[in-house]
Amino acid sequence: MAISTRLIRRRIKSVTSTRKITKAMELVAASKMRKAVSSVLASQPYAEAAWTAIKEMAKVTDAGLHPLLSTKPDAERVMVILFTSERGLCGGFNSQLLRQVSQFTGKLPKDLPVDFVTIGRKGQVAIQRQGLSLIATFNELASHPTVAEMRPIADLAVGDFTAGKCRAIYLAFTDYVSALVQKPRVSQLLPVARIEGLGEVGEALAQSQNEKNELNIT
Repeated sequence: MAISTRLIRRRIKSVTSTRKITKAMELVAASKMRKAVSSVLASQPYAEAAWTAIKEMAKVTDAGLHPLLSTKPDAERVMVILFTSERGLCGGFNSQLLRQVSQFTGKLPKDLPVDFVTIGRKGQVAIQRQGLSLIATFNELASHPTVAEMRPIADLAVGDFTAGKCRAIYLAFTDYVSALVQKPRVSQLLPVARIEGLGEVGEALAQSQNEKNELNIT
């Protein structure tokens, strides 16, 4: 009976220790989550405003004046830049995005090959497992990547597009809505899509261009 009592006490102590460790891990995870959410929320308005401004500028710019605006109908491939996590244990974060990408590529013409560029190890593993075309991988980027770290990715995308290798380039990523809701998205990066209607930036650019035309300024 004494042996059983010691065993029970030992197990109680073990459970208590495990609970303390789990609580500490929970606190660390919660702290990291708060920092990540704060970073995302702080960057969203800037990213949305910058992308809207680019599309508005594209609206009032002749597509022939810039290589990133013109379509490449003769190109025989498209590129998908896939953003995933480095590791698992994040619920459906990666699986939902990969499912969305699969649905997207499934709607493309059967004779249009898709090249993948993955950012994050989970995306790399998934693309390789499916035997799809993987032309570049970028893993272990910092939590807050610098321009220098992102430059090779941008150079690859812009270089292949302007060289006429890709008809279009898409970004596949997860859009943050709340801590419990993240929406997988596939958005066209190149050629820059033109938005309907003009916002303040587009109207200002259009007015400036009209004034230049009236004054015969090039």
